[in-house]
Order: sequence, then C-alpha cells, then structure tokens
Amino acid sequence: MKDNDTDIFDLDDEYGEGDELEFLSITDEETGEEIELAVLDKLEYKGSMYYLTVEADEMEDEDTEQEASIFKEVPAGGDEFYYEPIEDDDEFDAVARLFRSSSGDSYDLGGV
Repeated sequence: MKDNDTDIFDLDDEYGEGDELEFLSITDEETGEEIELAVLDKLEYKGSMYYLTVEADEMEDEDTEQEASIFKEVPAGGDEFYYEPIEDDDEFDAVARLFRSSSGDSYDLGGV
C-alpha cells in the first residue's frame, strides 16, 4: 500500500476542542481503492516510524468495534514516504506491545 497524502484536521467532536487528528491516504494495491486512515498514535522504534491507524469511516460508527492496523513508514526518496503493513511477526509483536502500553484505548490488533 502506498501513501498518497497526509493531512491534519481539527476535530471538535469526540476528540475535544482543538485536538488535531492526522490522516493518511493510501491506495490498496490489489483493488486500487483509496483508503483514508486516521492516525491514532505514532511512535519510533529501532529508527523507523510506525503508525497505529483505523479506517476513518469506521471512527464515525460507535457501534462497530474498530480494528486497528499498524503501518511502517518507508522512505521512497526525497521527502516522500509510503506506508506498508509489518511483515515480520517479531517486529509486529514488539511494536503492537509498545502501542498497547502507550494507549489507553483498546483496539483489536490481531494476534498479540
């Protein structure tokens, strides 16, 4: 999945007045569909940036359990980056544990 755009929006609803939420727009390589992801948290681990995200349209539905995804930022040259899911199980487990310990929210991250 490649990044198309990164935006920051002010949200005044459930996130509190003046809080900023960052969004990543990625393209699903299999379907070509553009997907907007809301960044819930980000952290650096072993020199790489990781983003805890949920699909932006899922954030509006309070009745749906939000399934979070973790994406790794990968340099694409210059100031450009793309974002990819973590392939290595040990790397995923370590980053997921860091996100769980830093976030008070509970998101389904899969098998960790």
